[in-house]
Amino acid sequence: MSFDVAMTARAERDLRGLSDALQKRAAEVLRRLAAGDVTLKRKKLIDRPETRVRLGDLRVFYTQEGTTIVIRRLADRKDAYR
Repeated sequence: MSFDVAMTARAERDLRGLSDALQKRAAEVLRRLAAGDVTLKRKKLIDRPETRVRLGDLRVFYTQEGTTIVIRRLADRKDAYR
């Protein structure tokens, strides 16, 4: 099953602020989320409404609304939970 991917303004700003290497990883994660890849390391967060995907030092926080995945935040691991 494939999904549409939308990004909040915060996520777009986060993406622009990432290093080139993390931007490439982010593009990979977004492509895999859109394709419905079940091999991603996902975790439903307890204290937040989002689900988190990890890929190396990159953290992607998102919610799913029907067939649309809304990317809420992208961050380096060291900044992700601040």
